[in-house]
Amino acid sequence: MKVAELWRRGQAGWPRRFPLVQLPNPPLLLALAARAASGVGEVDGALAAAGRSLFVLGLGVWAWEELAAGANWFRRLLGLAGVTWVVRLALWATAPAAAGVDHGTVLGPEAGPEMSDPRGTLP
Repeated sequence: MKVAELWRRGQAGWPRRFPLVQLPNPPLLLALAARAASGVGEVDGALAAAGRSLFVLGLGVWAWEELAAGANWFRRLLGLAGVTWVVRLALWATAPAAAGVDHGTVLGPEAGPEMSDPRGTLP
């Protein structure tokens, strides 16, 4: 079986009568590749920032396409979830840092008492 034939089959989805799963289309492939590239090198470097931006852009295009022209109600619902997530990411990225929290960092054990529970600090 040739690669082009596998690609066409994958784009049709599984199961054929009600596709739930499809191979990634070009915008989603861009998003996945950009996400992988953003993890290379420095976390705050230019490559990471460009990767994060391309990830959000590719994910947004994929989600919009699914919402507008998904194969069935499940795929359109998946698109709606993707569009909602992208809007949330965009709003979060443009919002000023609240309470001194830097959006670019991952909270660790030193995050303070607001991140702990009665058994100790959350992992």
